[in-house]
Amino acid sequence: AYTYEELNDVQDPLALLVLFDGGAGIATNIVAETAIPDSAVQFRFKVIGIDQSDLFISDSNYSRIRTIIKHVQQKYGFSKNLFLGGFSLGGFTSIRFSEMAVQKKDTQMIPNAVFAVDPPLDHLDFLDYCLRELERSCLNENASTIGKAEANWVLSYYEQHFGPYSEDSSAYINNSCYTRLLTNGGNGIYLKDIPINMIHEIDIMWLIKERCRDLSDVNAMIGSKFIRFLVGLGNEEAILTMTSNKGFRADGRRHPHSWSIAEPRPTLEWLVQFLNE
Repeated sequence: AYTYEELNDVQDPLALLVLFDGGAGIATNIVAETAIPDSAVQFRFKVIGIDQSDLFISDSNYSRIRTIIKHVQQKYGFSKNLFLGGFSLGGFTSIRFSEMAVQKKDTQMIPNAVFAVDPPLDHLDFLDYCLRELERSCLNENASTIGKAEANWVLSYYEQHFGPYSEDSSAYINNSCYTRLLTNGGNGIYLKDIPINMIHEIDIMWLIKERCRDLSDVNAMIGSKFIRFLVGLGNEEAILTMTSNKGFRADGRRHPHSWSIAEPRPTLEWLVQFLNE
């Protein structure tokens, strides 16, 4: 029942790197979009992918992911070096899972370090974005159709799982990685001792022309606030990595919101410094 994808093959691995994909969160799609699993072989990182499509992590979802990680750790005989990473929703998942591990004092699941590729972090902020998307007028009809469809889907998902935000926003806050509106950062506080690398790329003219969006619509805005918050808490290993012209999908399309902005070698070299002997 607890399925996962082995994304590379490593002899005598030093560490486990768990990846989560964006969108529908299907682990089999990861290898087509990023060379991280291939590159991880030379660093002796065993890489697996776990499916996760929910916009939040329930306790049962946490348990499912935890059980898979434990199984793989036992199978390969290592327990002390755990790393998490993901793209978009997958980045959200890797951060939120780490926070929950700290919150639950589940020491075996607290990762050495986490990287997240252009994730949304704050459900209240994402809700505002979806409402803006529905109001947006855009000459690019295809972009407009896709954007509005996604926004409507997210809003109905929120309503179903978190209730009407105008009446009670607590579920939105409790299930976010970080809440910009709260001075204590919401759940962000749980990452004050965990190394985190937020990776973003902004191509403003691409956004304007292709999506009729602007800087207020990019995930990097909240990502930068989140890192500023963590640095303010004394987390010296919280960093924001901005790339330029690295974002391309597997089919070659230019897209700043892509796995490819996390360049395999620099991303892995950053992780490696947090290996425990």
